Amino acid sequence: MAAPAPARRRAAPSAPRPAATRSPGAAVAPAAPPRAAGVDVRPVRPGGERAPLRVVAPRPRHRRRAGRRTALAALAIAVAAPLSVVGLYADMTAGQVRLARLQQQLTAEQQRQNTLELRVARLENPSTIVAEARVQGMVPASKVTQIPEVPVGVEAAAPSTAASSQPRASVSTSGSRSSSTRSSTRS
Repeated sequence: MAAPAPARRRAAPSAPRPAATRSPGAAVAPAAPPRAAGVDVRPVRPGGERAPLRVVAPRPRHRRRAGRRTALAALAIAVAAPLSVVGLYADMTAGQVRLARLQQQLTAEQQRQNTLELRVARLENPSTIVAEARVQGMVPASKVTQIPEVPVGVEAAAPSTAASSQPRASVSTSGSRSSSTRSSTRS
């Protein structure tokens, strides 16, 4: 075992020490309980010398606690801020991936729409309809009869099988109407 370190001795003060002065803002130690007169309670150092007296400020416990709370709050903010930024960045990236997927689907559906519109246009073409009719065994009509348009809400008269003797309006090639009587028979 190591020998205990020898106690240090202070040299005796050559001059009397000035009285302790308080700095502004330093706290004064609480008053000691009354003691018997002439009793020195200072600790005795080796060699019989008494330690000098000094004013001791009380520990600022509330300041330390407030400092600790402030430090913990700052640490929490320093940790939470980057984590929240990372979380928001991850959410934004997921949204961008979803947006890219939806844009691809939109492009595919637009191409499909264009293909279907082109197919409908080809099928609606009169020459395609005539060709398909011939494939199914249909033949062109020898006589085409135009059916007059009947306005909505007006009852149409039943078609008669007898020849009509009423005068009819006919349209000439110049576009003017003339009234004439037809006496042709229908077959």
